[in-house]
Amino acid sequence: NNLSFTELSIQTIMLFVLCLCLFIGQTKAQGTWTPLTNISPDANGGGGILLSDGTVLCKAGGNNATAVYYRLTPDSLGSYINGTWSNVANMLDTRMFNSIQVLMDGRVYVAGGEYGSGNTTGEVYNPVTNIWTHTPINSTISDANSEMLPDGRVLQAEVTGSYPHTIQIYNPTTYAYINGPSTIGGHNESMWLKLPDSSILFV
Repeated sequence: NNLSFTELSIQTIMLFVLCLCLFIGQTKAQGTWTPLTNISPDANGGGGILLSDGTVLCKAGGNNATAVYYRLTPDSLGSYINGTWSNVANMLDTRMFNSIQVLMDGRVYVAGGEYGSGNTTGEVYNPVTNIWTHTPINSTISDANSEMLPDGRVLQAEVTGSYPHTIQIYNPTTYAYINGPSTIGGHNESMWLKLPDSSILFV
């Protein structure tokens, strides 16, 4: 009741600044979508992954099994919005809804696919040489999950006709698979999520 005009003005300004900060914070928390300057050459076919060099590999084909991936390279300022698209070598098999992981050495591992010729195969892509190499698995992978293990190997699920489903462990150094622990339930079209302690949540 005894505040001066100056003190009231300062309090009013501080209240205004606080409300403005809260408004800006809420606006930023909501996020926004921004279209790319250069649109993708084809509809996405169920997968995209960030490579170790900062480029993005996107599966092409829309609702069709293809062997095609495109690569999005950011501009000189690191902007993906102004990035450019380029072709990479085709996979050896066609796939749609496949497992995919970036290996610790920067290569890309793919396996299976609910549709296409790669239902029972895996491949590794080398972004430096632009070459795909088959992995020696001959199991029904289909649209199964995969996750990276702390030692760089890949935990690869299989989708078979009975439960529990079998798990394979892929070694990128030897290009070979060994048997892993079977799941308790079936994981066809389910979700795996790696937790901070590297254990895997299966829903």
